[in-house]
Amino acid sequence: MMAQRVNAISQRENTVRQTDVVSKNQVTNPAQTKLRGQFGAGQESSDVTPVKRIPLNGLQTVLANYADLLGLLVLALAVGWSFLQYDIGQQPIPGDATYHIYVAQQMWEGHPVYRDVTIVKTPLADFLVMFGLPVGRALGIQDTMTARLVFLLLSLATVVVVYFAGRVLLDSRAAGVIAALIVAGNEFFAFRAVAGPEPKTLVALFSCAVLILIAQRRWGWAGCCAALAALSWQPAAITRVLVFVAAIPAPTDEPLDWKTRERWLPLLRGLGGMAVPFLALLMYLGMNGALGAAYGSTIGANLSHFNNHTQTTPFNEILEWNAYWVVYNIDLYCIAAVERWQLVPAILGFAGIAATEAIEAVRQKRWQFNLKRTPLLLYTLGFGIFTLLDFNWCPDLYPFLPIFGLAIGWFVAVTAKGIGALAARGMDARRGALVAIALCVLAALAIVAVNLLDARAYKRIGISYNDQLALVRQVRGRFDPGDRILSIGNAIILVEMHLLNASKIIHFGSKAGRGVLDNEPGGMDGMIAALDQNPPRFVTLSRTPREDWNADFFDWVESRYRLIVHDKYNAVDVYVLRRHAP
Repeated sequence: MMAQRVNAISQRENTVRQTDVVSKNQVTNPAQTKLRGQFGAGQESSDVTPVKRIPLNGLQTVLANYADLLGLLVLALAVGWSFLQYDIGQQPIPGDATYHIYVAQQMWEGHPVYRDVTIVKTPLADFLVMFGLPVGRALGIQDTMTARLVFLLLSLATVVVVYFAGRVLLDSRAAGVIAALIVAGNEFFAFRAVAGPEPKTLVALFSCAVLILIAQRRWGWAGCCAALAALSWQPAAITRVLVFVAAIPAPTDEPLDWKTRERWLPLLRGLGGMAVPFLALLMYLGMNGALGAAYGSTIGANLSHFNNHTQTTPFNEILEWNAYWVVYNIDLYCIAAVERWQLVPAILGFAGIAATEAIEAVRQKRWQFNLKRTPLLLYTLGFGIFTLLDFNWCPDLYPFLPIFGLAIGWFVAVTAKGIGALAARGMDARRGALVAIALCVLAALAIVAVNLLDARAYKRIGISYNDQLALVRQVRGRFDPGDRILSIGNAIILVEMHLLNASKIIHFGSKAGRGVLDNEPGGMDGMIAALDQNPPRFVTLSRTPREDWNADFFDWVESRYRLIVHDKYNAVDVYVLRRHAP
């Protein structure tokens, strides 16, 4: 009996050993294989236990896991260096940018936007500068430099978001890098990145984010970014329509019962995301009694401008003029001469994206809403129509910058992939892929050389920030405590001297001046009457041509003031109140 038990135990041990040998021969874990190899060929370690996989090359693992982060870090450093070549310290602050700094200062001092200070754009840019002011002052930074730094960071963020747009919408890191470099290398965009607040930079930033979030079906955040885009510039409300349109077919490619929760949930999330920023702004305006003034400035003034324009100019001539003006500004300002070759791949790339959408619709015998391509195409179409209706100059083209970059990125990536596929026919697939990668790298380096590195040769032409400060010193030298000032057309004196304007109107444009006054009680006559009752000691005029609608104001200035400074460099005239004015 004992012998039988011993034989059974012996057989069981032999079976276990055989099973152990088989399991060891089937080991595929690299760490275990390495351990087995340490004992020499044909030898086994009887005490080897399974262990977790250990990366053979830690550096490769880190690069694989953090490729986007490391790439973006390098991209941000290169782009930031390029932006800083545009003389951030001495770049003059454009007239429109001075308005946003002035509005931010006054909001911080307790004067609500639209009620006490007027702009015709929605106010997100002003709020962002306002939030930066206490930080800058705590660090001893001037308000103008704080505003520059805020929008320098926002411009960098725009470049980063454009990269992610290529990554998500075009499914290509290479396309994302190319697109980001194209946007960052646009000379006008880079110059304005350090010049001061530019609301259209926010439009490019948040609109691009909307396209990404729609593609990822993150409807709440897409709605929130669409609202932020619209709160940067009214025409960017196009993105809100995109979220609404995209959310309806989003749940599935097949028709759903409209009564089901799944059909309405994406749309409700998008609308909820839109509501949050708008409700916050409405609360601010309502608590400060500025709701009516906000409507008059942001909507009423623009409608008044359009009505005034169409009454004197036929609609077809408006379209023709704006088309001509777009081409003229692109040729003269918006795209540097060394960058104009990019128009060809941009047009081909956008046509290719549109053709891809059309080919897919033909194949499926029905048009299907593609969450990656269709919103991008509709966005471009929407802003294209608006641009033909109302165009001033280059910043109005900022919403197209991400599309411009993405189209070139798509063209480069697809072309490189096609050449790589042809090369793979004469060699192995791996070498064909390397050819495609090499072409994308060469294209990126060419764009860096043309768009970014040439920033080293930038030389500022015209006035400097010091020239603006010299004008401020002239006025400050004549200023007595308690004096008031009315500045129209440029707010640099108000900004540097931290003064409240004698009128809520700070610009006499067809929208910011005439349009706003059309929605104010009394209009121009009411503004002149209020000034006449308590005339400011100083008046400064800039970029303010005499027209029929403002002729009475110029007559009032000439009758009560005399010219003391004619600054041709800053294009500002300073007037002082006559002692014996009637």
